[in-house]
Formats: sequence, C-alpha cells, structure tokens
Amino acid sequence: MGPSWFPGGVVGYEDSRISSTMDATNVDGQAGLAVLALKREIGPWVIGGAVDLGYGTYNTRRDITFGGTPLQTRGSSNALNAGAHFNASYQKFYGNWYVEPQINLDMTYLRLDGYRETGAGPFNLDVSTSDDVVFSATPAVKLGRRVNLENGTILNAYATAGVRFLSGNDWNTNARFANVASSSGGLGTTLDTPDVLGRFGAGVEVFNEGGINFRVQYDASVASNYLSHQAELRLSVAF
Repeated sequence: MGPSWFPGGVVGYEDSRISSTMDATNVDGQAGLAVLALKREIGPWVIGGAVDLGYGTYNTRRDITFGGTPLQTRGSSNALNAGAHFNASYQKFYGNWYVEPQINLDMTYLRLDGYRETGAGPFNLDVSTSDDVVFSATPAVKLGRRVNLENGTILNAYATAGVRFLSGNDWNTNARFANVASSSGGLGTTLDTPDVLGRFGAGVEVFNEGGINFRVQYDASVASNYLSHQAELRLSVAF
C-alpha cells in the first residue's frame, strides 16, 4: 500500500455489568471483540472503514417477590454482534488547535441466543432467540489541540459533540413461563430506545514515532429519559 493508506486491527475484551432501577434485574457479561480497519489520508481528508465481530456470554438475575416470599431467577445466554462502518472527516488547523467535522455511518447485526431461567419454579422464563439489524448516522464536530513533546511524541487532547440518528434499534423479545407448553403462546416485550441521541465525548491521546499509541476516552449518549456512559482505555502498537 502507498504511504497514505493505513491498515489496522484491534482485539479487545469487555467486562460489563448492567442493573435496572431498584436493582431488580442484573446482567453480568464478558465478551471479546476483533476489528479490522483501513483508512486513507487525502490532504486534510481522512476516509476509512472497518468491520468488527464480537461474541460474549451474559448471566442474568431477576429478583421476584410473590406472596411475601423473595425468589430469584438466573439464566445464561450468548450474544453475537457483527458490524460494518464508514467514516469521513476534514481537519482544519489554527496553529496547534484544530476543528474536525466528521460523519460516521454504521450497520450492526445483533443476536441474543435463547435461554431458560432456573431458581424460581413456575416463575422461570423461557426466552426465545432474538436478533436485529441497526443502522445509524452520526454527524459530529471535534475540537482539539496537538502539542509536540520530547522525542517526537505528540499529545492530542480533544472534545466531540454530535447527533446520532438510528433506525431499527427497538429490541423485541418473546418469552413464556418455562413450565407452560409452547403452544400456549407467550409474552412479547419491546425495548424502545431513542431514535435520536446527543453524543458527547472527550479524550487524550499520546503517540510517538515508534508507533506506540495510548488513548483514554469518555463518551456519553443523551436523550429524554436515557443516559449512557462509556469509558475506553487503549494501548496500540503500529508495525
């Protein structure tokens, strides 16, 4: 490849914990993720794409009270996600400061395998497999500053603000009581997530001529009755 092309890859591990209001439902999970990416720099433009694949195992717990008796269900399921991503940005410098308008387009396939709960007798649920494809577009603007340090090391500090538009992001799940015959039907639920999100982030990146990059980043997604936080710590070596 020419000097303006930059291939890359990432292998990651995620440990997650999700709990509902009043701690009635909890999900603990561990997942692995692999990403292959390619970008090209054309003057102030950077155009890139990536594909990713992730797989994880998640353990669920639900606390129930029936007739004054506390009960607890437990279950375990596997999840798969695969995605394709495109991004383009234009960087304009003002001394050490820069402004970078950008656009990200994403398509993600999600699949959650079915599972059967245990521990609460007739209140255990048999949850069906569910899957979905989510499309999103995120225009944003990044404001940052680069500082040259010693030995060719560069410090890049930045903040980002944008809006994310989503389609197909409502998650449908079908379940029935585990002791009831499947012919009797079940219960359907829909997780109605926002179609428009405000996206805000900030981070610091340190990289040098030897190809060793370090980055710490925080991101938040905000909408009416919705708030999501994400923190990222990344160490990469170019070769």
